[in-house]
Amino acid sequence: MNNRKVDMRPSLGETLDNYERLSYKVDTAISEFVDNSTSNYYLYKGLLETKESNYKLIINIDYNELKSELTITDNALGMNEDEFFSALIIAKKPIKTSGRSEFGMGLKTAASWFTKNWIVESKRIDENIEYSTEIDVDYIKRNNINEIPIKEKKVNNSNHYTKIILKNIKRKLTPSNTLKLINELTNIYKKDIMSKNIEIYFNGKTLKYVQPSILKFKEDGIEEEKSVAFEDFVEFEGKSLPIKGFLALREVGSYEETGLTLIRYGRVIVGGYKKGFKPKKIFGSANSFVSLRMFGDIELDGWSVTQAKDDFDWEGNGLKEAFIDKIYEISKNLASFAKGYRENKDSKTILTKPDLRKFSDSLKDDISKIKNYPFHGHLTST
Repeated sequence: MNNRKVDMRPSLGETLDNYERLSYKVDTAISEFVDNSTSNYYLYKGLLETKESNYKLIINIDYNELKSELTITDNALGMNEDEFFSALIIAKKPIKTSGRSEFGMGLKTAASWFTKNWIVESKRIDENIEYSTEIDVDYIKRNNINEIPIKEKKVNNSNHYTKIILKNIKRKLTPSNTLKLINELTNIYKKDIMSKNIEIYFNGKTLKYVQPSILKFKEDGIEEEKSVAFEDFVEFEGKSLPIKGFLALREVGSYEETGLTLIRYGRVIVGGYKKGFKPKKIFGSANSFVSLRMFGDIELDGWSVTQAKDDFDWEGNGLKEAFIDKIYEISKNLASFAKGYRENKDSKTILTKPDLRKFSDSLKDDISKIKNYPFHGHLTST
């Protein structure tokens, strides 16, 4: 019997076409481009600041509704010839993989998830050549093409940039989901925004983030914030995984703006506005006083994440439970204070309408469970 071989290499067209079915959402797909920009900035921050006084990374995200076109532009270092070619090779990892751009997939996967037609342009600092290419997935697939042409253009200016143009995007942006997108991007890059070294704009409007005020409590004549900072490890399968951050109680209660925010390399992976990570072991029921007040940022640098970078790779292996156990121990004193804390008569807790609705729905659910709970025993009256 003859030995036979199978060529397991997929065609470029089929590969790009399949990216449309990845588990992205609009915010996580756009985050791939922002991750590339911010990763480049952090990698070459010193050089950029040496070349330009008062340098800031500027990222512009612009959506043209009439043309169904999304454009992402940055003024990071830009790419030279080798870097540009490398960025377009499927699954080609970057030289440094310890930051936000580690898989070498984000540009191709996110662009092809949005559309079948996209353009990349880039010019590196101190060079006078702009490199560009246009990807037409249907044309590539139809003609079984596995190589794409790269154009070079001489430009006589000191600009440096990378520009992604997504044409005829299939994932339309409406006024309502645009507002949601802005909130989500603001949350994901809140640490970058608060650093004042990075500015992100959506259709010309800057993204701004304000950290909530922390509850202050006077005890023995001394007023202090109800918060705790920590740096520790989660021991798991013979490894010591680092964690550090802070937990605190909000001055003004809010069910929507509490919970844990889990961060990796300065970028939010889990949590944020209306999406706070609230393990029941730590926060109790949805309408608890802990859930009303406790929030925190926890940095998990080096921890594995999913392809879309919208969760940690910890389901079903016990790591998530080990993490929750560790944070439970750290948070016990704060949680205990939150359970016993009541505003004095001269102040009050302010809840938004969504908070009140959530509290009401949760209370109704609890009452329903009590009504339907089988009773074994007897009642006595006095």
